[in-house]
Amino acid sequence: MDDALPRPFLPQGAPADLAAGPQQLSHDERLAIADAVLSWLRAEHGDDLVAVALFGSTASKSDGPFSDVQMWSVVEDRAGPRPDLEWIWGPGKLTVERMTVTQAITRAAWVDGRWPVAQARFVRARPLWEASRQQGFVQRLHAAAADLPEAARREAAAECVLEMYTALGKLRTCRAGPKGDVVRIAFDFGEPLMRLVALRHRYVFGSSRRMLAEAHQLDGPPGYQPLLERLAAGPYRPPDELVGAVDDCWAGVITWAQDEGLDLSACLTPIHQPAGVEGPPEPPADRDELGLGPPPLPAAAAKRRRRRGMFGRR
Repeated sequence: MDDALPRPFLPQGAPADLAAGPQQLSHDERLAIADAVLSWLRAEHGDDLVAVALFGSTASKSDGPFSDVQMWSVVEDRAGPRPDLEWIWGPGKLTVERMTVTQAITRAAWVDGRWPVAQARFVRARPLWEASRQQGFVQRLHAAAADLPEAARREAAAECVLEMYTALGKLRTCRAGPKGDVVRIAFDFGEPLMRLVALRHRYVFGSSRRMLAEAHQLDGPPGYQPLLERLAAGPYRPPDELVGAVDDCWAGVITWAQDEGLDLSACLTPIHQPAGVEGPPEPPADRDELGLGPPPLPAAAAKRRRRRGMFGRR
């Protein structure tokens, strides 16, 4: 593209905007910001742009007055990977996750213990624009992300249970000796518990802000609802009561999971990341196999996952 031609500019903030913190915006004002970013992406990438979508609370129209704007864009592989964008744009914050087609398909097919949260960006995406040659691309990513093979679901559930086990040990240590941050650790137990229950129901949360409210609507193990109510409402004193609520919930988790068909035997074998592997495995090199052209994504764009220790973010 000729640099001399007029082109849209990304909305930017000023030092005073940062100091003021998030300011109120309406849903329509957030959509206007997203439209400005879309114009910039179309000018920046030209014919390489494949699709642009909103995700998060703005996409689901559940955004509050101080919510962020979250978007992702996809370009053809020939354009190469681009860094994600995150910045303050006046009254709020904007995030743009930028992916190539291959990266988007790989991420949509990813399954781990954070599946009920992480895949919302595809399952609950709201298309803003698609290239005519790739109509339905956002929906195909949605279908790939929503697919949850049983073997991957079991291993993802095991990751959640191991996180809960770690938090439970810390809580019991707090009860046995010097008091630590019981409330924070209880939330460290509750968050993977909610993901575990969501995996049981193959449910993807709409946004992190709505996670606790949506988790209340799902059936879980004995003690699940009382623990969520305690975490949501407080008060958190005395700490022993909160630790007791976590213990009561844990007492029923394993039996419940087994009764619900979640085989947790993976918890009893080393979960590891193969040497030299970082991040999601690369998809096959054959573009036709992945459906990178106009045809719908085939079954070959199957679930891919790695086994990893300590569940770091991808």
